Amino acid sequence: LDALNNAAKSDLDSANANLNSAQSSFDSANAKLQDAKAKATSDLKDAQDSVNSLSKKLSDKSDSCHSKEHKCKQKPWTCGAVPACWTEWSAIKAAKETAEATLTALIKS
Repeated sequence: LDALNNAAKSDLDSANANLNSAQSSFDSANAKLQDAKAKATSDLKDAQDSVNSLSKKLSDKSDSCHSKEHKCKQKPWTCGAVPACWTEWSAIKAAKETAEATLTALIKS
């Protein structure tokens, strides 16, 4: 009976060690998953913030360019500023489109 008890205890100890090892592996994988989730959430927030910021800059620049066009009609010597303004607007628009594409890619991944 003692031999049977010892064998059962040995089997139980072995099963417990395997369970502890599996739990440790699970905990490690779960920690990595949580880190990846936190990074993905941060990346999404950063991308959304970038899109929002560029949207505001684009709107502000559009308002500025329209104002320069209006001023140009009243004071023709100021018209030289209009094309440069719209060039800046185009650069901001391109940056916003890139930021939107990055955000979309992050959402789909």
